[in-house]
Amino acid sequence: MAAVARHMALSDRASKLRAFGHADRVKSRLQPMSAMHRKPRVLSNLHASSPLYSLRYIGPTHGIRPMLALRPLFPLLVAAAILLAGNGLFSTVIAVRGAQEGFTAAQIGYIGSANFLGFLAGCMLVPRMLRAVGHVRVFAALASIASCATLIMVMAIDPWVWFLARILIGFCFSGLFTTIESWMNSGVSNESRGKVTGVYRIIDILAVSGGQF
Repeated sequence: MAAVARHMALSDRASKLRAFGHADRVKSRLQPMSAMHRKPRVLSNLHASSPLYSLRYIGPTHGIRPMLALRPLFPLLVAAAILLAGNGLFSTVIAVRGAQEGFTAAQIGYIGSANFLGFLAGCMLVPRMLRAVGHVRVFAALASIASCATLIMVMAIDPWVWFLARILIGFCFSGLFTTIESWMNSGVSNESRGKVTGVYRIIDILAVSGGQF
């Protein structure tokens, strides 16, 4: 309403200036109004659970650094780093612990392969879950199930229990990675998506490598 009132006031003043032959001053006074009435850019692909959902209507982006898009996503990237580091360490520990518990090489191989069976199933089923209930609920549910499956492997030292638990963990981690990347892509604009994805991949490599230590 304030912008409309100001525009009406400037239009009234412009008509008076034209009446007195000051057309050049009219152009200089009305020129800033083009910036006021620019159509805001709409990020229509934001999900309600996105950290940038409340900022989905934004104005011109001239002069804004693209890396500022990382600030709302910082907690999500930290969570991704923790998950990636834990998953990298877990894959190594399972083989070492299985050998210490007397599992055969074939059993350790089957347990390792079970992870990718669950991972494949997660790639096919998790997108439907995301469309149904959103990022927040899927992330919380899968993280809880993965934690419980990990505790089961500690309490039950049996190759078949580990095989089934590893399938479940693979499914959960596939869903967690899908949720993180979907959540991240829905929270950034097209101009900064490449930079944010690059930062995510750097965190991925560093976390998986650092998790071994």
